[in-house]
Amino acid sequence: MRDVSVSVGRVSVYFQGEVLDASEGAISTDTALLSVRPLSLFCVVVAIFISTLHDMSIVYRYLLFPCFHVPCCCYVCLQVGYILLIAYATVVMTRRSGVHSNGTMATVSFIAVGMSIVCMWSLGLIFGLDFSLVVQASFFLLAGLGIDDTFVIMAAYRESNFKLRPKIRIQRALSIAGVSITLTSLTDAVAFGAGTFTSLPAIQSFCIFTLIGVLFDFMFQVTFVSAVLYLHAVRERDGRYDLLPCIKSSSPDKQSCSNQEFDHDSQGIAEKIFGVYLPKLILHPAGKVIVLVLAAGLAGSSIYAATLVPSEFSITFLVPSDSPVQDALDVLDHFGGHPVFSSVYTGPSQYGYDNVTTQEEMIVLSMELLGSPYFSTCDNWWTVFQAYVQASSPGNITMDGIINEDAFYPLLDVFFLSENGGKVSNFVVFNGTQLIQYSQIQCQFAETGKLGAKINSMLEIRSIASSHPLLGGPTITTARGEVEFPFAYNFAHLFFDGLVVVKEETLRNVLIAFVAVGVMSTLLLANLRAVFVVAMMLALVDANVLGFMYYTGVDFDTVSAINLVIAVGLAIDSSVHIAHAFLVSHGTKTERAAKALKKLGSSVFHGNFSTFLAILPLVIAKSFIFQVFFKVLSLILFFAILHGLVVLPVILSLVGPDPYPEKILDDCQEDTFTIEMFDSEHGRYFIENKKLEEGSRIALEERDRTVVLDFDEEEIWS
Repeated sequence: MRDVSVSVGRVSVYFQGEVLDASEGAISTDTALLSVRPLSLFCVVVAIFISTLHDMSIVYRYLLFPCFHVPCCCYVCLQVGYILLIAYATVVMTRRSGVHSNGTMATVSFIAVGMSIVCMWSLGLIFGLDFSLVVQASFFLLAGLGIDDTFVIMAAYRESNFKLRPKIRIQRALSIAGVSITLTSLTDAVAFGAGTFTSLPAIQSFCIFTLIGVLFDFMFQVTFVSAVLYLHAVRERDGRYDLLPCIKSSSPDKQSCSNQEFDHDSQGIAEKIFGVYLPKLILHPAGKVIVLVLAAGLAGSSIYAATLVPSEFSITFLVPSDSPVQDALDVLDHFGGHPVFSSVYTGPSQYGYDNVTTQEEMIVLSMELLGSPYFSTCDNWWTVFQAYVQASSPGNITMDGIINEDAFYPLLDVFFLSENGGKVSNFVVFNGTQLIQYSQIQCQFAETGKLGAKINSMLEIRSIASSHPLLGGPTITTARGEVEFPFAYNFAHLFFDGLVVVKEETLRNVLIAFVAVGVMSTLLLANLRAVFVVAMMLALVDANVLGFMYYTGVDFDTVSAINLVIAVGLAIDSSVHIAHAFLVSHGTKTERAAKALKKLGSSVFHGNFSTFLAILPLVIAKSFIFQVFFKVLSLILFFAILHGLVVLPVILSLVGPDPYPEKILDDCQEDTFTIEMFDSEHGRYFIENKKLEEGSRIALEERDRTVVLDFDEEEIWS
């Protein structure tokens, strides 16, 4: 019996016991280009890739010699992660047939991921974006996202009948997988795009780089990977080996190292677990109750723990754990901890530092700093100078501490030559006329243990400095504008400032990402109830991740805040895949939930687990940033799988939306149908275009034989 497929416009229907409705494919209308001229399309993609890298000096500097620009440990982690990733993907895609295996597509996917990473890196550097250790985490993230898309494409490809022509197989695969990867890629891009609306440079830079990478990865998946997949399908049709495509197999339908026939419908362990056993377990009435109770309990405990997550910063966070500096910082704990300093910088006074008004301002400023409970000591050149004049020349200083204007600079010159004056001479900067231009007063924070006290100390010294405008003015032009003296500053303020606004910024960014993802999901899923359920899964994932940060000892800071934004992008993938598979399935709600798990459950698991393998080497990283990324990303991936493959199917089986309407033939009587006949014995096709009507008979002639097919409307569109 020959296999016959009928195509009507965009709709492909395959006979011989199975009805295929390639309908909701977002990119299926363009797949003819992939199948007709795959090599031309591949050349176009390569040209785009090369044009992106037109500044080769950047590539040589950052790509060919990364060990000079990234920590060696991080570079090794990246290599090990990629090796684990490609090894796992190859094992998952390999089947027990040398011909019908897909293992080489794992390498193709990895190449696409590598090209997207290089394009992201190069384009970001060309545009002048800041590159930091935080941005390097996107390398691990993109690897997982790219392989995830390939798993979905290959799952759809594997479900298509291997006897179909390669063009039809690719169209069929992309018509099914195209929607899912388009949904997840665009929602990921929107989520990271929403993260750019922040005042925190680290989060902004990371989100911009990752946004670029996600878009490039999507482009390479639907062009480069799909084009190579067409060649892969041609190889499979011709009976050539997966790993050795230049060699043709003498028994293409046999299992490897066996004379048994290869079963194309055979399922692997993951397919059986997530497609058979898991639906039976969680979609049973008792299983639904248990899942919902456990999910509610997990959410409640996570929300409570989220209120206990502390915010903290220590200078030790910036030092690798194996650095000798870390040992020195540990020793400081025995001497009162790590001192934190902050300085008040005064500028050119409006009247000069020898003027009485300026001296009065300096006296008040010094008294306020010494009288503040937030500071223990201050290195103040002004008070030391006053004490020197009082001791060496008491006639030139009043009872209020005002130094004679005429004697001010002569006494100051002598003072800096003295022992005490030499200790503070570096706190004063003179202009060309030997008059004071800038000065610095350095104070030590009284309490260095709690972050709240450090932040209050920073706010206090800033308030004191800004209350003395006579001690300066707009004098220095920077990239951000005029610097107005006096002001307070210390390197640690950079981190304290971030921690002051990090909670507000994170909440705002996550909400923006939620809204943006919701709008995008609504446009693509076209079902408000499905979007609401997916949004609920995202909220639960973020709540669980934030709560378990407390249980795993992760503080709330800029690094963990980035991961909460990432959670929106990662968690949406699992939920959208299952939600879309549920919408295109038909039957009862429980049956549709089971079909969704059978169709994409294993692919969703493989995508998340492969991402985990990519970040697994970070467990040995010495950098605090990568240690936090590993902990929080692991939590995100775990809860994304839990809610996407366990909680979401249960909720959909109870309150899920109605499916998309099935295709019905109402006005297609005049359409042209393509009749295909495949001779599996000779590997030849016969194609003829005919107009079909109910009861029509089509005669297909091949060699000296005629095959007569009877068609009626019910048979075609059943």
